[in-house]
Order: sequence, then C-alpha cells, then structure tokens
Amino acid sequence: MFGFGRYAVSKEMQDWLLDGLIWCAGTGLLRPDTPLVTPTKDWFRAPSGATSEVTARALLDDILRIVGMTGAAIEMLPIEVLPDELRHQYGQMGEIAGTWQGDGDGPSLIRYDPTLLRRPTVFLSTMAHEVMHERLHHGPGDWPGGPEAEELMTDLAVIASGFGVLALSGAEDAGWQGYMRQDSRAHAVALVLGAMGADPAGAPAHLPGRAAKALKAAIAHLATNDDVAELRQSLDASGPQPLVMG
Repeated sequence: MFGFGRYAVSKEMQDWLLDGLIWCAGTGLLRPDTPLVTPTKDWFRAPSGATSEVTARALLDDILRIVGMTGAAIEMLPIEVLPDELRHQYGQMGEIAGTWQGDGDGPSLIRYDPTLLRRPTVFLSTMAHEVMHERLHHGPGDWPGGPEAEELMTDLAVIASGFGVLALSGAEDAGWQGYMRQDSRAHAVALVLGAMGADPAGAPAHLPGRAAKALKAAIAHLATNDDVAELRQSLDASGPQPLVMG
C-alpha cells in the first residue's frame, strides 16, 4: 500500500510510446527486419587510427546506412569546445553534445562535440538522435503529440530504427537522461523487442547495470498486458514497406 513495486512509467507515457511506435511502423521506421544494433564492429566500420573528423564521418555514414538513408545530404562540423581542464574550471561539462540544422534547402548540418568520440556509445546515440531529426523533418510530420513532442519523438524514433541498446547505454554512460527518461526508454525498447520476437535476453548483455535492470523490469511489466501484441499486429499489418521520406 506504500507504492513499493509500482512501475516507473506512467500509463499516459506507456500509451504515448505505444502510439508512437505504431506510427513508426506505419512510416517504415519500425520494420519487421529492423535490426538490434549493438556497439560492435558488426555494425560500425570506422577505420582505426583515423583523425577524429574522419572517424566521426564514418560513424555517421554507418548510422545512415543502417537506417536506409545513405542518400541523405548531411554535412558535419565539430563544435568548438574548451579543453577538459578549462571545461571543469568554467563549469561547461554539460554543453550541447550535438545539434541538427536543416531547412529543406540544401544539405542539413549536424554539429557534434568531438570529445564524445572518447565515449563511443554516447557519440553514437547522439548521432542517431540527430539523424532522426533529419528523418522526421523529411517525413509525414504527423507523429503523436505534434510538434511539441518532437524531441521525445526523435528519441523514440532512435529506438524504433534499431538503436535502442545504444540509446540506453549512451544515456547511462553520459550520466544524463536526454529528452526521454531512462525508464521510458527501456519500456520502448522492450516493446520493440517483444513485437519483433527478439530474444529479450540478448539486449541486456550489451547494457550497463542500471539500464539492463530497467529493461528487465519493462519486459516483465509488458508480460502483464497486450501492448506487445498490439504493436506486433500493427507491424505485421504494415508489412516491409519502404521508409517514408518527403
């Protein structure tokens, strides 16, 4: 009666996550063949010993390849940051990790904090988020919640497109939640895994402790309702359709 064991994700957020993933299935972001991307050489081909700019570009190109957006016109520039010792001194450790800019006229621009290359999961999850901005801005634009929910929808699109493990790992490794709370992120990952019939034991093996615990709790909770079945039905109905881009 004291609320012990209460699930960390509100019913309202659970409903929004389900609606958002159903929308992703309808636009081709979530597909029957969506992979479970892990931070391994199976997915990322950046050359060893390259400059940070070359590495960053190679990793971005890997993400674009995985989500079927190799033709996207996106340029990259590093954000100018202070050296680590000065960032501590001036209290700037929480600066922007990445940004996306685009107006539909010419290439879009992704800017990134080059120091994040030292923490690959943080860099990859950040770049996946920025790529999803590109995807959403060139798609139908009618996601649940409308424009006010764009950042949340962008985080959810990262998960729908196969980068849920990286999103969970990156948020924990960085020490910040992002736009979506970690428990909500884990709930969305569990929904995707369940709908696609993936082995739920596979994802936690690639996650740090707290993220793995959150994912296991989400998997257990979803076993008590029909949300996974509803998403699977929507995914089956949508079929292997192409990514909808404007």
